[in-house]
Amino acid sequence: NVTRLPAVFAEFSIPFERSHIYSIGIVDSHLVTDYYITEEGSGDRSGKSWENAGDVNTFKTLVGYKADANKEKKYAQILRTKGTTFHFGAGAYIFGDADNDRLTIDFNGANGSLYSEFTIQGGYPADGGDEVSSDNVTTFSGENRYGILNVFDRARVHINDVTFTKALGTSITTEETDIHAVNLGAALYMKQATTNKDKDKAAPRVWLTDCVFKNNVTNPSSGANTYIGGSAINLVHGAVYADHCIFLNNTDSHYNGCVKLSGKNNFASHQAYAFFNACLFKGNDLKDPTVNGGVVAQHRKGALLGMYNCTFYENLSTGGNCIHLDKSAIIANCTIVNN
Repeated sequence: NVTRLPAVFAEFSIPFERSHIYSIGIVDSHLVTDYYITEEGSGDRSGKSWENAGDVNTFKTLVGYKADANKEKKYAQILRTKGTTFHFGAGAYIFGDADNDRLTIDFNGANGSLYSEFTIQGGYPADGGDEVSSDNVTTFSGENRYGILNVFDRARVHINDVTFTKALGTSITTEETDIHAVNLGAALYMKQATTNKDKDKAAPRVWLTDCVFKNNVTNPSSGANTYIGGSAINLVHGAVYADHCIFLNNTDSHYNGCVKLSGKNNFASHQAYAFFNACLFKGNDLKDPTVNGGVVAQHRKGALLGMYNCTFYENLSTGGNCIHLDKSAIIANCTIVNN
């Protein structure tokens, strides 16, 4: 008559019989719904208060994924962040390292009904506090060497008041099997990693509110294919919802522009959906495009694009167009001037 929690929670299961709990163990430590992150960290760096704030490595440990022998335990760790808000103080947080070139958030797991969902809230004072302000700039940076963020599979991330900057996307000539190791796009890259055999798996979703993407660069080498692109956002599968965001001075060479939508439905069951409301696109640059491209958006077959109340101002290209459409899109109440 002894039962345990589902396997995904195995490392802190509670053995029990009717009317009698034997051990609570460390379960309480996994029920944290708020973590606090500052640039330097403080106290014991557990992240459970501003006085004991974690640093960016604390955040990476809690939500980051790597495909290794411990991946099932890692899925369990990521699942425990469901419903959690990560509060980031003002400062510069470096994403990417020599091993994986960016932070990957991936939740596939063993149970098709499970997904991970959490919130990143920037804009707090550098040492913590209760109020969010635009004067407190929380920056996620690629240091002009790395990409910043991969979001794959059933990962759902809400990001508020964060600036993505200095991300670098490079190129490959064929799509590698392990997409966790590939630097595609620059600041934000989204894809469903599963194959046709796993079409029940859900694609990723990201909500962006009051975020800024600036000075990100995608620099594919000559001859690289269209897997590359999207200096700000490269969306292969899944959905992006951007509200009151700014896309400023992002640069792409040869192919795709600031935002790329692929919607490759030959690889996975889900397509690409991107919706922008009240966003500003200014000073983005598409250099020497070798195929038709859009400096603001490259919209390919299998993708759905909606742009509402947006402004497109002084975006530059030596060829191509401001917005390149291969399929239908909805563009309403927008201002497109001096491109």
